[in-house]
Amino acid sequence: MDTAGIVAAEVAAAANAVDFFMHLRYQPRALIRTNYIEVVYDAHRACPDKRVRYASLMQAFWLAWPNAITDAVWPYRDALADDLASQIVSPGYQRVDGLPLVGIYNPGDVQSGTANTNWLAFLARLGQPVYLIGVGAVSTAAWTAARCVGGTTYGINGGNPTPLAIQHSWADQVTKDQSNAGQPGFALIECINYMRDPRGRQGDPASSGWSDVASIPDQETAIRVLQPQLPAARPRIIMLGTGTELDEEGGGMVPTAGQVSSTFTIGDRLMRVAAWARDTEARPGSCTYKQSSSYLYFTKVGAWTKSINVAGAYYGNEQVSSTPGDTLTDTTANANAHALTTRVRIFGRTGAGLGSATVALNGTPVGTASNVGGTATGVVIFDSGVLAAGAYQVSLTVLAGGTFSCDAIERTFIP
Repeated sequence: MDTAGIVAAEVAAAANAVDFFMHLRYQPRALIRTNYIEVVYDAHRACPDKRVRYASLMQAFWLAWPNAITDAVWPYRDALADDLASQIVSPGYQRVDGLPLVGIYNPGDVQSGTANTNWLAFLARLGQPVYLIGVGAVSTAAWTAARCVGGTTYGINGGNPTPLAIQHSWADQVTKDQSNAGQPGFALIECINYMRDPRGRQGDPASSGWSDVASIPDQETAIRVLQPQLPAARPRIIMLGTGTELDEEGGGMVPTAGQVSSTFTIGDRLMRVAAWARDTEARPGSCTYKQSSSYLYFTKVGAWTKSINVAGAYYGNEQVSSTPGDTLTDTTANANAHALTTRVRIFGRTGAGLGSATVALNGTPVGTASNVGGTATGVVIFDSGVLAAGAYQVSLTVLAGGTFSCDAIERTFIP
């Protein structure tokens, strides 16, 4: 894999959107093993394009490894401190109020006892003050003990999330109370996850992945809402969690063939939206992107089944049904979020024994999505052509005569 090329593409795509990438750090490769997360971090540090800086999110687990966090000895504590100390002096490293930005994952892990002693020794070994933030807990006690200026949760501020909460749906996240994200005397830091691969992460149960991904209007609105909440008189950071394009399970902003749409790749569209929200990039006249038929944006009634790892299908997933009358319908909220839609296309599979479905826009039948003819996956099976700009709720109703397949619904709309 061309890691350097992928990171260069990520930096170029994000240059108008974000100031830095915060990398979740493991041990440096020289200390333990070839580590793909550290490979990406090293590539970012070496990237000749310096428009997006880098910062480190440390984990007590790895500082102590293979010992427990509560053990008196942290075998990698000093080596990792020396490694970080050599990096935070670089011009490419992110600074806040003149200090290098460093994060500690789950500051509660180092709140007391020998863990706190080891963590404070780690900070002292850096040899200079840092702008330290806690990630993973909203706790003033933990922040104070760990020497954080403030903190945020990893994806949901102000909630009391259950395990795997970083992979809660967008709909779940945006209902959480954000009021305790900033406490008096501490820096204001907001974080929300904007992307999460609906397939779930490798090794996780399938239910841990998102089933919906925020629409482009949803994303831009959320960023614009966050910005005025963070007054200029106080230090503030907006963190955009991304579980598709930049995490260790993804391939960067260079998408797989099944993730490409006409205007946005999965990995690129958040960067474009962030740039619009910051008014650092001109808004295009129209956008085109796909939404997986497996997302929560689509309500399925009947005997639909989800096929996964389908080569050529969008995100590798498709919804199939052989029962006439089964429906797959866009939610009203999603339709309204794209109030200026000008075209709708349906994607699916074609081949022997497959069927078709009636396509309706706002309840009115407008044509048929057909899987008949040819043998291909992830191809256009319906095209509305040019529509008068408006909010269109899309509905598919399975017809008799074979198995119907749909992997994505694509909208062209005016943002």
